Order: sequence, then structure tokens, then C-alpha cells
Amino acid sequence: MARITEVTRRDFAGFFTAKNICWYGCLEETEFRARLYDLEDIPSTDSRFDDAAGDIQQHRINNNDWDDDWIFFDERFKLCYGDDDNFFLRFLCETLHPVVCSNREEVLSILQDYNRLLAPDGYEIFQESRVSGRPTYGFREIAPRITIPFHYFYARKR
Repeated sequence: MARITEVTRRDFAGFFTAKNICWYGCLEETEFRARLYDLEDIPSTDSRFDDAAGDIQQHRINNNDWDDDWIFFDERFKLCYGDDDNFFLRFLCETLHPVVCSNREEVLSILQDYNRLLAPDGYEIFQESRVSGRPTYGFREIAPRITIPFHYFYARKR
């Protein structure tokens, strides 16, 4: 059973929107997603395409008619509606990877916000190792703690 609640997962979607943070960082969306998903193995929701790669190409690149936070609410990617804490946490760690986000100050600020959001559900993101002298992150369980909610989460659109 997932410890990270749907409330927390939705707060993360609101966090990215409210802070105007691009979850795929300095990569192209397809490059970022390829670090976590095999898009050719995920079915399409659009009858014109065979797989999620076709959907994304059409709706994010060709037409740009999906919102920037689409990945959180697309059930195929199991972020807001998933039951796999490990996968959700891997997604968050990947957004902090130096290949994705190279601005150290930004990473530290985002990391602090991530941990504030995760604490009530009993997780934290921490520096696990280094690559080329830059930190990479992992996650671990902690005792759940109460944190002060962010005001911008109350304006969630979904």
C-alpha cells in the first residue's frame, strides 16, 4: 500500500505549477521521460497512435495542447494516481539529477520544498552519491512529521 497519499501527489503537481518549475529541467520532455519510462511499451490513448510516444509527440510537441503538468494526471504514468511510492520518489529524484537541473541553488531550494511535502507521509529525499562532483539523490523512509502547508497548494486546478 502506498504511503504517499493522493493529496501529497497532487500537492506536487501544484508545486511545479505554482513555482513555475519545469519537471523535465533542461532536457526535452522525451529525453527526461526516457530516463524513467519505455514509452513504446505504454499504450496510446489516441487511436491515431500506437503508443505513448506518439501521443506525447502530437500533444506536447506538434500541438502543445496538453498542460505542462499533464504527466501527473495521466494515469499511464502513475504519478498522482499511482500506488508505487518508489516510482514516484524516483521521479522526484530524477528531477534533481545534475543532467536534468544543473543550477545548484535551485536544486537545494526544490529539495527543501520536496522534503517539506514528503515529511507527513514519512519520506525524505537525500544526497545519495555524486557524479562529476555534483550530488545525486535517493530517498528513504523517516518518521512522519507534520509540516506547515504551502499556501499555493490550495489553488490546485484538479
